[in-house]
Amino acid sequence: MAHRATRPTKVNRLWLLTALTVVASWLCACVPQQVVYSHFEPTSNQLWPGDLPMRFAPQWPDSQAVCDIVVAVRHTQVYPYGDLPLVVDLVGDSSRVTRHRVRIPITDGQGNWCGQGFGTFYQCQTVVAHDVAASEARRVIVWMAIDSCPTLSGVSDVGLILIDN
Repeated sequence: MAHRATRPTKVNRLWLLTALTVVASWLCACVPQQVVYSHFEPTSNQLWPGDLPMRFAPQWPDSQAVCDIVVAVRHTQVYPYGDLPLVVDLVGDSSRVTRHRVRIPITDGQGNWCGQGFGTFYQCQTVVAHDVAASEARRVIVWMAIDSCPTLSGVSDVGLILIDN
């Protein structure tokens, strides 16, 4: 008795198409975002004076680019606080300023160092703003927001990262 091949039905084709769409969406979601700009400014001998802002002039990939803005801090294990409050000013075209207040977690609830690194240096970061156009952040100014601390110890570098969307 010969085995007769059956043709896929419309319902089977619909399920196959749905499954392929789900797999494709998972694969697209797994594509990492690309860093298009990264620059770090060192502090003076791991001391950051409270009245000295860090200034950045990010190099955007093009004038129509839209990116996430991330601020990163590299610290030594002598940083005395559990987090670092910052004020981040985005200065756009026509000198329009948009101010963001962020907190970068330095330790978790149990006092363990957060971030990535090795030895005595760790890097912690946080997203300041999503989907920022190049015209909205021609310059970025980062201020330390700890009023009671004239000079902050244990911070070796402050950086700005642009992540392409």
